[in-house]
Amino acid sequence: MTVNAFASLSAAARLQATSGSGFGPLAPILDAPPPDGVLDFTASQTFTWTPQAPNAAAQTAYAFRRYASPSGGYQWWNAGSSAWSATEVYNTSSTASATFSAGSWSNGQDWGWSVSTQNGTTLGGPYATNQIVTGAALPVVTFTGPTGTQTTGNWTITWTDSASTIQSAWRAVVYSSAQHGASGWTAGVGPSMADSGVVGGVASSYAVANLSPDTYWVCLQVTDLTGVTSAWTADSVVTSYTAPAAPTVSVVWSP
Repeated sequence: MTVNAFASLSAAARLQATSGSGFGPLAPILDAPPPDGVLDFTASQTFTWTPQAPNAAAQTAYAFRRYASPSGGYQWWNAGSSAWSATEVYNTSSTASATFSAGSWSNGQDWGWSVSTQNGTTLGGPYATNQIVTGAALPVVTFTGPTGTQTTGNWTITWTDSASTIQSAWRAVVYSSAQHGASGWTAGVGPSMADSGVVGGVASSYAVANLSPDTYWVCLQVTDLTGVTSAWTADSVVTSYTAPAAPTVSVVWSP
């Protein structure tokens, strides 16, 4: 069965799509950051979307707008000059993303953002519904121990937070060298030797036990009182000792 996607559009969408010559695109789907996401704008950040159209025409340009929530005026990104503009700008590009260098946005502010696209008809489609992203510095966690080669399989992981972080939760995960070296390894995902799970509170240590000699990778992550979570750390701990020999059992017959 053939589905007529255009016929399924609302009257307003059909009118927009057929205004002028050819079909204009529909509003894109905003993919990342997610609604009410948090980004640290002291670092480079990328926003992505998925163009939508009632025909097969690909994106040829986009307009990216933002405003300081709740009521700031719109600004449009000019990719050519890498600057914000008070007037609408369509940037020629088939790439459904925009990357902003550190400092292009500011932390300590909620921002609304949206995108409109053009296809080969040069008709600008409607903007997607605005999504909110919060600019905030991520908490920083620093691994502090154990240090040096460990001569036992029982040791305690310790860490500190950045001065601006008030920790509300934490997680510590320990991976063997084989687990850490596996294809596609990602901190916080997959098999591990020890995993605290997400633990609420301000503790800054986690004990592990019964680890065999190996080079282990300790990954730490903390969340602050505002609900913002840090990036993962990844630090190695060498454990080297001679494990006791396996016991043997002898059976002695006694008449």
